[in-house]
Amino acid sequence: MLLWWSFPFLALSAVGGYVAAAIAWHVNPPVVPVEGHSMLPVLRTGDLVLLHGVQPDQIRLHEIIAVAVPQQDQQKYGLPAEVVHRVISISRVHGQLIFQTKGDSNPGPDVFATPGANVIGRYAGTIPDVGYLVLFVRSRQGLIFLGVALLLGIAYVLLGMFDRRRSEDPTPLVLEALIGETGRLRQAIAETAPSRGPPDAGLPARDTGAESAGPSKVTVLLPASEAPRLPSGEDTYLLRRLVDTVADSNHRSLQMEKELADLRAAVGEYALHLQSHTAAVRDLARSAAELRDAVADIRLLARRAATEQRASADTDEPAEPTAAAPAAEAPADPTPLPPAGWYPDFTGEPQYRYWDGRAWTGNVC
Repeated sequence: MLLWWSFPFLALSAVGGYVAAAIAWHVNPPVVPVEGHSMLPVLRTGDLVLLHGVQPDQIRLHEIIAVAVPQQDQQKYGLPAEVVHRVISISRVHGQLIFQTKGDSNPGPDVFATPGANVIGRYAGTIPDVGYLVLFVRSRQGLIFLGVALLLGIAYVLLGMFDRRRSEDPTPLVLEALIGETGRLRQAIAETAPSRGPPDAGLPARDTGAESAGPSKVTVLLPASEAPRLPSGEDTYLLRRLVDTVADSNHRSLQMEKELADLRAAVGEYALHLQSHTAAVRDLARSAAELRDAVADIRLLARRAATEQRASADTDEPAEPTAAAPAAEAPADPTPLPPAGWYPDFTGEPQYRYWDGRAWTGNVC
């Protein structure tokens, strides 16, 4: 238990120390691990460098500073996100200070120049070998370890909550007490049961003075060790507890059966509702299909009616009197028209419109 609680304590302590150092030293991050041998012999791999915040115009030549490496240089040369190197030159470009840094054991300067905005802080000291922990946490293996530790912590908390809920439930404790009290009650009953032995095992005492008055009466006196013992107060309390426990268990069982019956009824009602809902959806889909077919037929009839109305309008125009043409020369209509009657309205409205055999009328119903 103490080991499990030590991990959250250490994590909170580390976070609190990090935040306190960042606030006190006016720098973020306040510590940077050393990775590589570029600053030998001053700094070694695994050292944890302590930083203090500093303004760019306060930095001098040959001071050790921590700078942020540009993203493109990290990807191109495989450099870490921060490096701690020594300043070898300071220049000003367009009013901005530019710092050129170099590792003490490197043959040449760094491949990048650092503007004042990328300076993290000034070197203030080191803690040997503590940087290995930070490097491990930053690595892929460290991230996997932290993820597994976090999952284990969450599982531990959830299991603890489950155990507490079980401990708050009186049912296991009641059952355990019931079993123990039943055993003790059996033992008490066995101890209080009268001993049965041969007829002459007791201490008989005969009443001789009443022999002439009537039938003889024999009084048997048992030893004190064989006399029946009444239940004690503790046995009575245990018996009462047993009866109360059994009654409570029966009440819980009846309540659980009632809840299960209600649940079965609710499930059955939901099943009926779901069945009716499914049937309604099926009928709605069938009605929609029929409505689409009806609309298609109405549109076809409307196009035919419009065509015939235009044709009749063209034939009704006045023309100069000419010789009557033979009736046989009139063009025959190749498309038969539906007979006169009531049809679904071609406008899509939920109504019927009368078709007189040649064109739609204004009569609707």
